Amino acid sequence: MTVVRLLAHRSLRAHRTAWAAVFAAVLLTSTLLGATALTAGATALGHARVERYAAAEVVVAGDHTTRWRTEEFGGGTRRLSAGLTERVRLPARTVGILREVDGVAAVTADHLAALRVTTTGGSADGTARGRTVQGRPWPAAALAPHQLRAGRAPERADEVVVAAAPGAGIGDRISVRAGAVSRAYRIVGISGGPATVWFTTAEARRLTGRTGTADAVGVRAAPGVSARTLHGRVRAALDRAGVRDTAAGHPPRVLTGDGRGLAEHLGAAPARDGLLMLLAAVGGTLLLVSVLVIASLVAQALRQRADELDLLRKVGASVRQVRAAVGREVTRVAGAAALLGSALAVPAYLALTDRLRRTGVLDGGLVVSAPWWLFPGVLVTAALTVALARGAVATARVGRSPGRTAGRTPGRASGRTPVGTPGLNCRPPGRLPRRTAVRTPSQGPAPRDRSGGGRRLTGLVLLAAGASAAATATLRSGQTAAAMVSAAAVTMIAGCAVLGPWIARGALAVLGGPLRRLGPAGRLAAAASGTNAARLGAAITPVVLMCGFAAVQLSAGATLQRAGGTESVQALRADFAVTGTTATALRGIPGVAAATDVLRSTVVLPYKNLGTPELERLPVLGVSPGAPAATLDPDLVEGDPGALGTPGTVAVGATRADALGIRVGSRLTLRMGDGTERSFRVAALHRRSLALGDFLFGRDDLARHMSAPVPDQVLVSVTPGAAEDTVRAAVTKRLPGTVTDPDPAPVRTVSEEERAGSAVSAVLVAAIGALTAVTVVTTLALITTGRREEIALLRRVGAERRQIRRMLSAETAVVVLTGLALGAVVALVPLLAFASVLTGSLPWLPPAQLAAIVAATVLTACAGTMLPARPSLRRRP
Repeated sequence: MTVVRLLAHRSLRAHRTAWAAVFAAVLLTSTLLGATALTAGATALGHARVERYAAAEVVVAGDHTTRWRTEEFGGGTRRLSAGLTERVRLPARTVGILREVDGVAAVTADHLAALRVTTTGGSADGTARGRTVQGRPWPAAALAPHQLRAGRAPERADEVVVAAAPGAGIGDRISVRAGAVSRAYRIVGISGGPATVWFTTAEARRLTGRTGTADAVGVRAAPGVSARTLHGRVRAALDRAGVRDTAAGHPPRVLTGDGRGLAEHLGAAPARDGLLMLLAAVGGTLLLVSVLVIASLVAQALRQRADELDLLRKVGASVRQVRAAVGREVTRVAGAAALLGSALAVPAYLALTDRLRRTGVLDGGLVVSAPWWLFPGVLVTAALTVALARGAVATARVGRSPGRTAGRTPGRASGRTPVGTPGLNCRPPGRLPRRTAVRTPSQGPAPRDRSGGGRRLTGLVLLAAGASAAATATLRSGQTAAAMVSAAAVTMIAGCAVLGPWIARGALAVLGGPLRRLGPAGRLAAAASGTNAARLGAAITPVVLMCGFAAVQLSAGATLQRAGGTESVQALRADFAVTGTTATALRGIPGVAAATDVLRSTVVLPYKNLGTPELERLPVLGVSPGAPAATLDPDLVEGDPGALGTPGTVAVGATRADALGIRVGSRLTLRMGDGTERSFRVAALHRRSLALGDFLFGRDDLARHMSAPVPDQVLVSVTPGAAEDTVRAAVTKRLPGTVTDPDPAPVRTVSEEERAGSAVSAVLVAAIGALTAVTVVTTLALITTGRREEIALLRRVGAERRQIRRMLSAETAVVVLTGLALGAVVALVPLLAFASVLTGSLPWLPPAQLAAIVAATVLTACAGTMLPARPSLRRRP
């Protein structure tokens, strides 16, 4: 053990440059994995913010989870669940049942209505420009609690209390629009809290349009009764009474503590689940890339020391001692880097969560929770990173028999030439030597690399596995397919790394001729590259990783966004849009030829993919019955355009219809946003599913399952010959408080996965881009540093600095061109399958991003080759 410690200590000091590269890679890996793990843990521990029901010890609400139990292929039962984004209501009798529970001090039913508010002067408040104000019964204010700041509580149907807002005063009159109905109210009180209009209980129930139900019920405990005790009593009372929600008939949920927020922010749970799935995919991709990067750098660092390790074996060191010494070195370097990376993971986690919050990925009601005991968990990722580095030593096959280190003899293992230098053995310029090493008779015949066949087979298997994963991605949708495409690309890059020497020989077969025509520097470059294909392959691999991964990550999202944006522009036929009203209210206004409501919601689709059951939540639109092509054109492939939006029917995207095996006239069962299971008749198939969603419903069919059935916007087309400005002025005059948009934004559905993926993709590309850039620079720097004797010998035999720079530049050009070409091929294989199935087009990458990838590759390759060569070029021969 003393010998091992001594060897490790001396070698660690003697090979600082090589271990510095490993240190940088492990540091970045530990930071990225730690930040991802912290974000995933904090998201898993997150909860919905408790605001409206903070004063209630117990909240009873509908079960906002839909479940599916089905038989798996080959036997067995699988249970799946998915969060719902629309409110599930309770029967009104729930209030009476809860009032009879022992230990209950007060029970308050809450009714939520989506409203648009305008003052009597016709000026709309900020919420009329595309947002809604919440309407609630005044007794529910005690659940927050919200107190009166001035005035009194509403007592009559035409009286309201409003939250403190600029320009609102007691005695003012406001116009409240709920759907197509508008009514004037008088302000009798001012309250605190967010923008809310408080009504009498009866009026709030009337505005919701749903009598006999409650959105949620808040329960206050009597003095001395704990929330836990009350929870058990309430649960038992509801079960005895057989209370079920009004949607899917599930037992209601009894919520306490942080769980009460689930009754307020319906999007928090689905957002958390989607983000966790995305972070899991990101963590898997990071792990795959890290394995490839760390293994490559450790192998390259040990390859530079092959002669030294071989000498240790010849002077009597055992295999166990050599491996233990190298393992101790790697553990020291990787351990220090991993600990430092763990510390840096905390600010990286804070920056990542801040970006997710600013981009809207973290739902406004989702509180990310990171208790103190979660942060020591980064040490697990640090230990994992150290294990990756130790595993890389094992794969490098260190400590074989003397003269056979890493499968090569002394002198050949490091790629250096013990006798002579390529191109300088007095050969004619056109006839270059094929081997680097000059073997003496005592060395015997050159050992055969018995791992060649296995290595080729492994590389081909990895390439086939990547291609297979790319083909499987075509059967998925959205960000799930994009994640599988990334995994396919990384797997293929790993295959290219294993096949590096053969790829290098193929590249030289193509580029060797042009290189030799560049003069002496080109011939030197061709000879130096040809003598060590393993070295050239090791240089090409990180370039392939850098180009291929960045291209896949950026192109997958950009292709989807571009195709969806193009479809949304093509689908929009309206002249202008109106918010704050409905299509019904626009009828009869001179110059309005057609008006179409656009409602947004989600549905859950249960289906089987290759025998595997899945529940997929999809964004959908609801439009006015018979929505004319004058306002919104879905580009029907088949079906009756007049049936579009009629009750009980649905228009399905052609791609989704093919996947589900349905056609016009088929019946399709879906779970609506509130969990209600409904069967629809397929009335039409349309092509623009990337913009308008896979399912297009009628307005009324979708509205009855929405928490706030208020149109997102109303698309309006103008009668031919009428002036658009005149028509918009007529709309504003007839409907005060509405807002007209002369240039309506294209209608497009965006899933939670796509929104989260686009936000995380930029972070992922930047993080892994930095890791791969460091890998490119350090790998090429290690290779160049290991060639100092070769460069010194070239200087001694008369080569000028300019010639050597040109030689290194030519070699760098070979590495860059091969890496770019191979990276493009690796990226195109999964991207072509992904884009052809999901978008029906070719992959697309913005020219600026493509130029950035190429520029970053060239700069890092040049820096990794030319900067380490400067000390050798400065020395006098």
